Amino acid sequence: MKLLDSSGKAINVGQASAVALHDWDNDGDLDLLVGDIEGDITFLPNLGGEGAPRFGDGRAVQAAGANVRVGGDAGPLVVDWDNDGKADLLSGDGMGAVWFHRNTGRDDKGLPILDRGVEILPGFTQEDQMAMYTGGESDPEGLRVKRPGFRTKIDAADWNGDGTLDLIVGDFQSTHGPEPEMTAEMIAERDRLQKRQQELMPRYSECWQKLDALLRERLGLGPDEPMNEEQQQKWGELYAELSKEVEGFEEIQKENQEIWERLAKYQRPSFNHGWVWVYLRQAPEKQALAEPGR
Repeated sequence: MKLLDSSGKAINVGQASAVALHDWDNDGDLDLLVGDIEGDITFLPNLGGEGAPRFGDGRAVQAAGANVRVGGDAGPLVVDWDNDGKADLLSGDGMGAVWFHRNTGRDDKGLPILDRGVEILPGFTQEDQMAMYTGGESDPEGLRVKRPGFRTKIDAADWNGDGTLDLIVGDFQSTHGPEPEMTAEMIAERDRLQKRQQELMPRYSECWQKLDALLRERLGLGPDEPMNEEQQQKWGELYAELSKEVEGFEEIQKENQEIWERLAKYQRPSFNHGWVWVYLRQAPEKQALAEPGR
């Protein structure tokens, strides 16, 4: 089922959408707040009311006079985090952070006036992740993982029943297994496959440029003209069809895929995880979250 906007078009504010429901404009019905892969959060007002929701044009959520943007993969949550009777905005992000925008009141349109974002759970770089999670050692079960990973999605609840909201954080992260034991024959095969990959690259790039030109021609776009959301969706629909029109492209793709599959046994295995972490709220005077439990 697709939600439609007031003009009858499917709502699409960006990739990897994450949605929160809240009466954001204080008019008595539930609106949509949608985070996307770029880290933006879009407010879509409910124009139809509770019985027949119908959503208007999206507009960027603002804080301190600027559009809210976190470090990718925004995952909004509306909750009274500071317990002052006003609903605040929290958000996870692509680099593992959690952001808090305090609600200080409402403007003349009924929209929350938000403070600049504060990181209540810091993010990190990819280099930090590798050092923190694996330290170069085998860790397939993630036993050395000490904190949430990427693409944090959040909720808040009184987890331990002490009367205060705690932070619940879902994540995505990867760990690695041991390096495979390699014989001389295996090393030679790996090197041969990697050399063939390099040999294919110039032809692959040439085919890709031709395919890109065909796709842009079909969409009516110039060489460097950016695509809107509708064109990106159409691009995906046309890809398989137009790939057949570029001589040799499908064969190169197939050979590349076969090489990647054969190389996998010569490389360190990776394991994707999605854990849920709980940060218990400490007493207000400590101004911090407790260490997480998983």
